[in-house]
Amino acid sequence: MDEALRWTVYFHLEKGHNRNKFFNIYMETLNELAEDARRIIMYHEKCEIESRFHLYQPPRDWEEAWVHNIQDCHKIVLYGVCINHTCSAHYPIVVNYHEFRKEIFSKEHLNRGCEKCKTHNSFHVYSTLEKKEIRDKLV
Repeated sequence: MDEALRWTVYFHLEKGHNRNKFFNIYMETLNELAEDARRIIMYHEKCEIESRFHLYQPPRDWEEAWVHNIQDCHKIVLYGVCINHTCSAHYPIVVNYHEFRKEIFSKEHLNRGCEKCKTHNSFHVYSTLEKKEIRDKLV
């Protein structure tokens, strides 16, 4: 049952065609839960998302950020790459759970400003290391 719930949430929040409707229902339901239940669900999702990184042997800097934020269900440790051709930055980034859920439902990555080259929206943040754009940087 747990696996079915995780797959349903992943599919509808991150990959489904009706993400917007599902997102609104999901967040409304989550916010109506008791604090303990809400934290448990957020921790489950945080663990599921961050476990995607472990499958691809994350870089040390990601693991350090992960350990530093492991006990906060409101923080998800992700990884990103700068798409600015003059910048080759790639590093972990900590994102607020609600910001992640709100932004990821409309696209496959989050956009942030690059800390290295300071280019607006050039830093693409992903919820897994399986993307070729990231793996190429890590080699």
